[in-house]
Amino acid sequence: MSSPLNRNSSFQFSRRILLSFIAFSLISGFIIYQSLVRFDITVNLFYFPIFLINILIPIFFLSYSLALPNQKILLALFWMFQLVFFGLTGLLDILDPAPYYLTGIASESDLQKASIYTLTGQVFSALAQVWFSRKDEIQPIKFPDQVDEYMQVVRRRLTKLVAIYLLSVPFLIYNLGGTSFLLRRTRYGYKGLDLTIATQAVLESMLYVPPVIILLTYLYLRKNLFRIRGPVILLLLWVAFLSNPLANARQTTIFLVFPILFYALAGRRTATNVFFFLIPVVLAYNAHLVDRFTGKWSPFRFTIFSRDGDFDAFAQFANGIKQADLGYFDYFEQILGPALFFVPRSFWGAKPLDTGVKLARQLGLSFQNLSAPWILEAYVNARIPGVIIISILLVFILSRFDIHSSNNLRTWLIGSVLVGVLFIVLRGSLLQASGRMLFSILIVYYLTRKTGNTKKNS
Repeated sequence: MSSPLNRNSSFQFSRRILLSFIAFSLISGFIIYQSLVRFDITVNLFYFPIFLINILIPIFFLSYSLALPNQKILLALFWMFQLVFFGLTGLLDILDPAPYYLTGIASESDLQKASIYTLTGQVFSALAQVWFSRKDEIQPIKFPDQVDEYMQVVRRRLTKLVAIYLLSVPFLIYNLGGTSFLLRRTRYGYKGLDLTIATQAVLESMLYVPPVIILLTYLYLRKNLFRIRGPVILLLLWVAFLSNPLANARQTTIFLVFPILFYALAGRRTATNVFFFLIPVVLAYNAHLVDRFTGKWSPFRFTIFSRDGDFDAFAQFANGIKQADLGYFDYFEQILGPALFFVPRSFWGAKPLDTGVKLARQLGLSFQNLSAPWILEAYVNARIPGVIIISILLVFILSRFDIHSSNNLRTWLIGSVLVGVLFIVLRGSLLQASGRMLFSILIVYYLTRKTGNTKKNS
C-alpha cells in the first residue's frame, strides 16, 4: 500500500498541519486566557508541563487528521474530545480555585495520576495513528462484480426495512407517550409513561436508529448509483424533527444530526476545517444554548470548563483511579455490563452498574448521572495495560471505519454511525452506548450481508 503523502504533496501537507496547529492553539489559548481572567489569579503555566503536553498532543494530531489527503473525521473527533475534555479541562481543573465539586473530591495526587495516565493513553493513540496512517490510501468507490444485482438486493432490503419501521412507528410513539413525547419542549419535567430506563432506551433506539441508517443508505445510493429524491427529502424532515434539541439529550441530537452533516461535508475540506475550528468555540460559548428544564433558548455566555458538570470527564477519571487503586473495581468486572447489556437485571441481580453510577455511589453522591470516559473504563477494567491496549484498539477501529477512508457501503455506514455515537462512547458510560450501537450494526449488516467483501475488478 502506498503512503498518502509523496514529494509533491508533502509541502502542502505540512502547511495544512502548521496552519491548523496555529489555529487550534490560538483557540485553546483564548479559552484558557478567558478562564484565567475569571479566576482572577496569575499563573505561570510552565509549572504544569504534563498538562500542557496533554493539550499540545491533541492539537497536533487533530491538525494531522484534518491535513491528510483523505481527512480522518473520526480521529479528528477523537482528538477534539481529548483536547476539550482532558487537555483544556484537565489544566483548568488544577488552576481553578473553585472548580466543579467532582474535582474538589480528587486529591492533588489523583489529578497528577490522571494527567500522567492521560498522557500515556494519548502517546499510544498518537503512535497507533502514525502507524496505521503509513498504510493508508484514498480508496476509490468499489462495488461488487454484479453491481446492479447487489444494489437491487440492497434496495429490496431497504424497502422491507422502511415497511417494518412505518408499521412500528405508531406502536413506538404510543408506548413512549404519544404526541406529547414527540412535541415535548423540555428534557426534564416531562411526565411520560411509567417506563423502566431499559424499556425506554430500547423503544427510543427503535424509533431513532432505523431512519438514520435508511436515510444514509438512500444518500449513498443517490450519490453513487440511482437518482432518489422523494424518500430522501421525507427522511431528512423526519430525522430533523426527531432530533428535537429542546428536549432530547445532546447525545441523541448528535446521533441523528452528525452523520448527515458529515455526509454533506464530504469532499469539502475548507468547510470541514471550519466546522472543527468552531467546535471548541461553540462548547465554550454555547454549551447550554437550551435550558433543559424550561426548553427556552439561553443567551450566549462563556462556559468555564472546570466549573461545568458536562465537562466532568477528567475529574471522573481522577476519582476513578483512586477508587480502582483502593480495590473497589475488580479486574474486567465493568466490561461485563456493556458486553451483556441485553441481559435484564431481573435475571442477573449482580449485573454491573454503569461505571459512572457505581463511582458516584462509592463517593456517596446523591446525583449519579456522571460520565465514565473511555480511558476510565479502560483503567477500571485492566489498569495501565488496559489504557495502552484500548488506546491502540480505539485508534485502529476509528481508522478502519472512518467515513472518508472507504466507500464500501458497509464500512461507510458503520463509520457514519460511529460519527453519531462517538462522543457518547468517549464520554461514557459505555453501557449507555452499547444497545444503540449494536442495534445500528445489526441493521447495517442486514442491509449489506453476504456482499460486503465482494469487489469489482478494476
